[in-house]
Amino acid sequence: MPCSGLTLHTADGKHLLARTFDFPDSYGAQLILIPRGYPIIPAGKTSLPPLKSQYAQAAMGVVTGKGSLLYIVDGVNEHGLGGADFYYPGYAFYSGVQPDRQALDPALALQYMLAFCKNLDEVEDCFRNRIALTPAPSEIIDIVPPLHYFFADVSGEAMVVEPDVDGIKVYRNTVGVLTNVPGYPWQETNLRNHLSINPFPHKPLQMGSRLIEPLSLNSGTWGLPGDYTSTSRFVRAAYLKQFITEPKNEEEGVTAAMHILSSLEVPRGVVRNGEGEAGHTVYSTVLVLDSRVYYFHHYDNRRIEALSLMKENLDGSGLKCWKWTERQDIRHLN
Repeated sequence: MPCSGLTLHTADGKHLLARTFDFPDSYGAQLILIPRGYPIIPAGKTSLPPLKSQYAQAAMGVVTGKGSLLYIVDGVNEHGLGGADFYYPGYAFYSGVQPDRQALDPALALQYMLAFCKNLDEVEDCFRNRIALTPAPSEIIDIVPPLHYFFADVSGEAMVVEPDVDGIKVYRNTVGVLTNVPGYPWQETNLRNHLSINPFPHKPLQMGSRLIEPLSLNSGTWGLPGDYTSTSRFVRAAYLKQFITEPKNEEEGVTAAMHILSSLEVPRGVVRNGEGEAGHTVYSTVLVLDSRVYYFHHYDNRRIEALSLMKENLDGSGLKCWKWTERQDIRHLN
């Protein structure tokens, strides 16, 4: 199902990673504090002991009824490294077990990176040299999830990692946008087809004795794709990220990012998969990497909720979870 992500910067030097999470169901997802020392289970049936997280994380994920973490889909760690995974159907390819590499389920790769990496350089090294993505069905959706990954850190750089049939591809210094398929290089190339789109109205054109003027002051945006395909959402996100008025600070940055995400959100029922299931934007989130604050709102409640990672005990004994406020929070004036 469709998901959209982008990075954004503020005038006072804040760096944001924002995304929509689009799926038919939330599968019980909730906001989670993952403390230092929390175990990560290696891929496959193994007698090896669990890995112990070095760094704490604030993340959105799914917890079992027994209180153990299944996986996360986005989050930020105590060093300001943020990441998210995105559906990559028809393209994702996992190499399987390799000698001298840590085997990981694809759905656990994001949690591993946030648990052991401080910045993008360390994430790249992990994907290239230290781990091997090993196909394993998800306990939630009963298939091997086809994923690629989006990362950003406090440097302001955005990085895309794609496990393709010819190996792990790492793209640095990207345009700071990711959706689904095709892969990132095609999506960036496709932006060349849309360079005429800009915020300014078209100029009148003299045709013979007649002056033909644009019908609308918004004519500069003519041609901006409005559908929910991955390619159209990529172009739309890139355009809005490029031309939105620069936010001054963290609060304005979160507001600006949420407005961009609102143009990418999928209303319930308007997009369906081959089996007729209706997907929608389950939640939208903005990670402020410098302050380590996780902002989000649920589909059914537009009020923004926030969790500050650095206000929590990062050496806690277990997971700490916050359930969503799903009912719409309306301020009644009379």
